[in-house]
Amino acid sequence: MSIMTLYAPPTPSKRANAKARKGWFARFCDRMYEARMKRARAIFQQHVHLLPADLQRAAIRISARNEHTLPFVR
Repeated sequence: MSIMTLYAPPTPSKRANAKARKGWFARFCDRMYEARMKRARAIFQQHVHLLPADLQRAAIRISARNEHTLPFVR
């Protein structure tokens, strides 16, 4: 009789694969967030004509350095 040892890399377990994937609750929360954001964008698109013109002009020129120039900031 002889003994022979072969190197076989360990097979990935289900637990190792589960760490790379988000849990069901995290996926659920992400989908809820995306659905709410989609609905909010649709509502804004429906009512964008009600915004004042100076807000539209200020939004075009907005940047991180000139946020204080918006008409609704005190």
